[in-house]
Amino acid sequence: MVRAKFRIDPKERKLSMRIAGHAGAGPKGFDVVCAGASMYAFGISQCFKNMEEEGKLENPAMIAISNGRVSASVTVKPEYFGEAVHTLYVAQVGFRLLSEAYPDYAKLIPYETSLTGDSE
Repeated sequence: MVRAKFRIDPKERKLSMRIAGHAGAGPKGFDVVCAGASMYAFGISQCFKNMEEEGKLENPAMIAISNGRVSASVTVKPEYFGEAVHTLYVAQVGFRLLSEAYPDYAKLIPYETSLTGDSE
């Protein structure tokens, strides 16, 4: 199963995503669930890299990609926080669609929208 977890800490302006696991919905190279999950993982990672290159982050983006696992996190400058939240939201919506279409192979752990900074 592929699991995706998204987190937002508005107080610290930190956003993160972790996608891990193997769906097992098909043979390696032909697994549409893994392909879809990879697309979201690589897409959000690239968006975070783009934000870094554009000077929108407080620190360099932290991105780690390995077999069956992608994690990415950023701390965003205040004036770009809304843009970053929207970017993560779009990825979460996409992963929600994937998990609804293939509930036996993908699970979404969505972020909670909270003004207190709680993200669990």
